[in-house]
Amino acid sequence: MNVYVGCAFGCVYCYAQTYVPNFHTPRVKPNFRKGLITDIKRLREKEERVWISISNSCDPLQPLEERVGDTLFALNKLSESGFPLLLITKNPKLLLVKGYMEALSKGPSKIQVSIPFIKTPLEGGAPPSEERFLSIKELVKEGLDVSIRIDPVIPGQIGQDVQELKELIFRAKEAGVKKIYAKVLRLMTGFKRIRPKFYETLLPFYKKEGVWCGTYYVLKDHIKEELLLPIWESAQEAEMELFTCTDRLYSPGVRQCEFS
Repeated sequence: MNVYVGCAFGCVYCYAQTYVPNFHTPRVKPNFRKGLITDIKRLREKEERVWISISNSCDPLQPLEERVGDTLFALNKLSESGFPLLLITKNPKLLLVKGYMEALSKGPSKIQVSIPFIKTPLEGGAPPSEERFLSIKELVKEGLDVSIRIDPVIPGQIGQDVQELKELIFRAKEAGVKKIYAKVLRLMTGFKRIRPKFYETLLPFYKKEGVWCGTYYVLKDHIKEELLLPIWESAQEAEMELFTCTDRLYSPGVRQCEFS
């Protein structure tokens, strides 16, 4: 469930910007709260208590949330109705504000904090990684289930090197995290229009080592394994669980995602 339309964080690698019009001008959804209550009623009548993911195409805790509060409204209504919640964000600090932790604590919930980089040149408007790690530590202290997402893993000079990946994992361990989710970047053709420099930099490698899938390039399995292997090695050293979602890494202890 996407609470808002668009996102203010301006991540260069974001897939949603390639298909959501005016993505970098975030806005509220008309009648969001009324529609949510209707959807909850419909699901309750079917006695369905599926996991609700908030949000996959925009950050539910972007600055707009501080003014509008639709995410907090959704967390309260969904948890009160017995729905387990998965919250994905780059701004875990907002969860420390009164009301958010209380809403998540009403029922089963998981928080996935996206931290693909230590330094964030590709995440111009997002909170710095240091702030994210500090907030994670506080959330873990409060007993919340927090994991990190290294998503996407990006090849080449503009992507993460082995040392950065290792540092991400051990910083997460220090903060109390036990699970890592990692996925390799798909090179969307929409990047050519929205992020031409990013697209043109990666295109030769993806053409050589990837497969064309109609609207994007995906790297061949053995290349994805090479990119994910340093994460697995560091996760093993840190005694943390690694989930590779839709990517396959055939190494001991690697699991597929509960949520991809």
